[in-house]
Amino acid sequence: MIENSELKAESLKYLAGYIAWQLKRKGKGIFGTPTSQCYNSDALKDSWIHMLSRGGLLIPNDEIYYAVLNFNTIFERNVQKLLEKADI
Repeated sequence: MIENSELKAESLKYLAGYIAWQLKRKGKGIFGTPTSQCYNSDALKDSWIHMLSRGGLLIPNDEIYYAVLNFNTIFERNVQKLLEKADI
């Protein structure tokens, strides 16, 4: 069974890869490596990106991945404050 923290990390990596792909598509820079160039990597064998990709998804670089982690932390903190304020 997948741990909640592992599920969260994999989903955030997938999101970061999607954002990296969008930025690349719009000519804003390269923030990842296409999975087609990393398919034989043992480190990626069990990742969501590897399982879902047909070669076009990007493995996000650290810069974009950590930006997504920071945004997620801010989002979670603000949602928690809203829930406390709403007394839910």
